[in-house]
Amino acid sequence: MTDYAGTFRRFRKFLNSDVQFEAITSDQVRLFLAYMADEGLSPKTVNNAWIALSSLWTWAEAELGTPHLLHKRIKLPKYNRPVIEPYPRTDIGALLNACSENAEWSHATAVK
Repeated sequence: MTDYAGTFRRFRKFLNSDVQFEAITSDQVRLFLAYMADEGLSPKTVNNAWIALSSLWTWAEAELGTPHLLHKRIKLPKYNRPVIEPYPRTDIGALLNACSENAEWSHATAVK
């Protein structure tokens, strides 16, 4: 939730005015997402911002009857998911063996 709040604060600061919610345009949202990318934020961060704003407009559409600015108007920004390389079996075995060779933890020894 803090990620959403951060996006909303950043968007409001970007708008740099007390613009009414209903007056915000899809062009302003597009410019905001482009601004984030131009500021060097990662494509994943820009993608997360789109998701946060889309959630806001999904709520506003249902609760306030405000037209959704993102669906069908602004494409979800793409990013490349990193390839996660699994540990080799030998490393996993070594980690498990190291765990079994450690001394047992106790509160008495931790308090010293």
